[in-house]
Amino acid sequence: MRKNRMMGAALGIVMAASVASSAFAAWAPSKTQQEIISASGSANIGGNKTTITTIVGGGKVPEGYPITSSGNLILSQVSDPVVLITPLSLTQLGNQGVGEGLAYKDKAGLETESGLTYAANAKTNLVYQTVVNAQDTTEFLSKFPGDVKGAMEALIAQKIEAKRAELEQQKAEAEANGDEETVAAIEKQLAVLENPDYASVNNYSPLAVFDVSASAALLEQMQEGDTVDVTFELNSVNQNSDLVALHFMGDIEDCDATLEMVNTDFDNAVVDFDVEVLDVAVDDGKATITLSSFSPVMLMTRVETEEGAQPSQEPQATQQPEEKPQPEESSNILPWVIGGIVVVVAVVLFVVAKSKKKTPVEK
Repeated sequence: MRKNRMMGAALGIVMAASVASSAFAAWAPSKTQQEIISASGSANIGGNKTTITTIVGGGKVPEGYPITSSGNLILSQVSDPVVLITPLSLTQLGNQGVGEGLAYKDKAGLETESGLTYAANAKTNLVYQTVVNAQDTTEFLSKFPGDVKGAMEALIAQKIEAKRAELEQQKAEAEANGDEETVAAIEKQLAVLENPDYASVNNYSPLAVFDVSASAALLEQMQEGDTVDVTFELNSVNQNSDLVALHFMGDIEDCDATLEMVNTDFDNAVVDFDVEVLDVAVDDGKATITLSSFSPVMLMTRVETEEGAQPSQEPQATQQPEEKPQPEESSNILPWVIGGIVVVVAVVLFVVAKSKKKTPVEK
């Protein structure tokens, strides 16, 4: 009987670990580390649309442009209209060891190996660390001033309504053609859209975090109302992807101090960015966002789907460069908890097996 109690306890621990893992499945901070395969851009200035040079940090820089010792574009020294996309891996590496011992205000403007200033890198790194310490989308959005969750819910509602209209049109066409099988399939998808849970922000998870910066020449050309369309190619994005972008605008007085607060007192931390919620156009496996200013961006993808909905769009992790940035200290301890659970289960099972050998067989 004692052995049964111990086995039951072990099974309960394993089931608890499984439930914990499932609860955190939708929120995947590690996905933000994936790299951008390529990017392109076009400016809408004064009613005219023109292609602009768009460079991805860590990739090839056009000949004649100024570069750092590691080959990244030095944006501040560019005299052409250029957009620079800098992935999280470079912003983290860029700030390592820069301005050690200096106050934030004294190192904010220092150039780094990423091609951006310390402050520009720090903003992207701060967004990432907030992602790491949050447990879901709701908690993440709550760290920023204003009703960011409400804005995201409004956009999701618009996307659902557009999808509903598209499906209704497809259903009408299928009914006109007498295609009962297609009608039934569409009705299942429509039923999913009616489920209130489908509209939850927690169905969206981080896909990529990166900085979008523009050269001084481009900023000088842009007036109020002008925008830039930036198109990204990332692994896992396809024609069925349901994406939302968060654009983190404004300057934080001391990113280092805010980062410390995020890591040591996350419950009370406030990350003072103005967050713009943007729809993302998806075409030919690429994602396009429209920006009127330039700063860190996070793409999010729908990963939770109900039966009958489109397949889950959870991104697959991509291979990272050999020199990976070391993750900053995080309050997300789930992997350690689960690892400890596994060790406990192993010990329990070992004790049970050993006691079985020593105990006489009951008659």
